Amino acid sequence: AEASKQAPTWTEESCRNWFKTFVNFDLEEKDCINFEGLEKFCEDIGISVQGFEVLVLCFKLNCKRMGFIEESEFLDGMRSLKCWETAQLKPLLQQLSLQILHDQKTFNEFFKWCFDFTKESDQRTIGIDISIEMFKVIFQLDAATLNNKKSNTSASNNPHIKKFIEFLQYKQKEEGLKALNRDQWNSFVEFSAQIDKNCSNYDYQGS
Repeated sequence: AEASKQAPTWTEESCRNWFKTFVNFDLEEKDCINFEGLEKFCEDIGISVQGFEVLVLCFKLNCKRMGFIEESEFLDGMRSLKCWETAQLKPLLQQLSLQILHDQKTFNEFFKWCFDFTKESDQRTIGIDISIEMFKVIFQLDAATLNNKKSNTSASNNPHIKKFIEFLQYKQKEEGLKALNRDQWNSFVEFSAQIDKNCSNYDYQGS
């Protein structure tokens, strides 16, 4: 009798029922989780709706719009993760977050995805203020870190992010820089992967 019992497996029905618990059916869009539903989802998982882990979740679900999760994104993503309930997702999300932070290739993919996820669909750039706030989330920087009250504690241990944020703020204030395009956004993580902490191997003449 014990041998005939099968462990629960992912089914579209169980996953769709899970999805529906976060959908507001009073709204026009009944096939997506809106920001209010996302807040409830994050609360159930035990993460901040404005934190790093919700970005990881949206990355793994390949979400296209910030603050929304389409039904197809939810079903396809959870099928890939073999996940259909909150209790499974909590430890899985911690594991996925660590993978992104400790695997440079995966982090690069995540970082580049964040550009498309953050920008408005009809825009080619992201405003400087929004870019800076996103960098703070991606690299898990808090106010104390940025104000030199403790050493850099960014989870990805990026030695250049603080200086890069200061550079953007300077360019914004002194030269009127308004936004970053895709190439500018992507160039930071490429620069970080090639240049050491003290920039001793940086060719200023070749830049």
